[in-house]
Amino acid sequence: MPHFSKKRRRSAPPGMLRHASGQARVVLDGETVYLGKFGTPEAHARYAEVVQRWQAGQPVREVRPRTVVEASRSVAEVVLLYDKWMDETRAYSKGGKATTQRGLIRVALRELNRFAGDLAADEFTSATLVAHRDKLAAKPKLSAQGVNRKVGLIKQFVAWAAERGHMPETNAAVIRAVRSLRVTGKKRRQPVPWDDLTKAIKKLQPHFADMVRLQFLLGCRPGEVCGMRWEDLAINDSAEPWRYLAAEAKTVHHGVETVYWIQDEAKEILRRYIRLQKGEFVFRTKRRARFDTKTYTRKIRAAAKAAGVPEFTAHQIRHLAITLIANHPQGGSAAASAVGNHKSRSMTDTYVHNDPKAAKEAPRLLSLRTGVADAAGT
Repeated sequence: MPHFSKKRRRSAPPGMLRHASGQARVVLDGETVYLGKFGTPEAHARYAEVVQRWQAGQPVREVRPRTVVEASRSVAEVVLLYDKWMDETRAYSKGGKATTQRGLIRVALRELNRFAGDLAADEFTSATLVAHRDKLAAKPKLSAQGVNRKVGLIKQFVAWAAERGHMPETNAAVIRAVRSLRVTGKKRRQPVPWDDLTKAIKKLQPHFADMVRLQFLLGCRPGEVCGMRWEDLAINDSAEPWRYLAAEAKTVHHGVETVYWIQDEAKEILRRYIRLQKGEFVFRTKRRARFDTKTYTRKIRAAAKAAGVPEFTAHQIRHLAITLIANHPQGGSAAASAVGNHKSRSMTDTYVHNDPKAAKEAPRLLSLRTGVADAAGT
């Protein structure tokens, strides 16, 4: 039986193909080799080099300087690497499911691919991002804040790519300097007025009413009251507060614990539902599943409408709790930040809304003579 060398190759190599990203590629022995932008002299030169190595029985993915390898990648290919990295590391996922942020990232990068996916990664500069930003801004239904959010996600992607050598650091530096669009005429979402909240609670079914009361007393997010399980609660028989470690917190995928302390009024609400089986939700449907935040907010809106008050969202309940703590004489911004589990005081500032009454009463605390309140009142 004749013996053939393992290094022997057929004389006619496969032809050059065009990838959806705009890159040229060739498939040799089941292995795909990317050659650079399709139709360019560089791609043809790379094709000839790879085929020559293949026909000689040499590895087609020879070790090359990183700058040469990475320069041949397109923006679309780097996006694929980023998406694969998010899958493998489970970035932006909670409980095995992708977070809302993950969906926003995918949309932003899908739009980037349509605009500049064929572009070589080393040619992606601030000018490209500015052009993409301006195209997004021209969309009638997309606000300046929405554009800025998408551009921010692209900057985040670029920083990841530059850190791993998929994009030149010099390009990433100028891309980081791209300015956000100016947001004008946008009103900050206000906390729900206390009177409106109490009227709406009366129109809710008992378990939804208790969810609203508990969310207010803890100052937690809608998803955290919906996803509360008995195994997340540290319950004791003393007068000490109970501890709720939110497993579905917004920051859990960043490795940051979110803890809420449960005082007397909140304890009384929970005792009405107490079931100590691990894994069970405190508030659950007839099928023993958790309520989702969309259903929770929909119930709240319907109750507000039935009560004859302006509709509000579940998140505005958290706004109210944090604002009341921040404006309370025994509270303050630091206390509000701690209750809200905010990583920075600036985040708390986006929640806190000034009490108009404070503008009238606060000047009494000042004194020209001492710089502080005059205890004698003179």
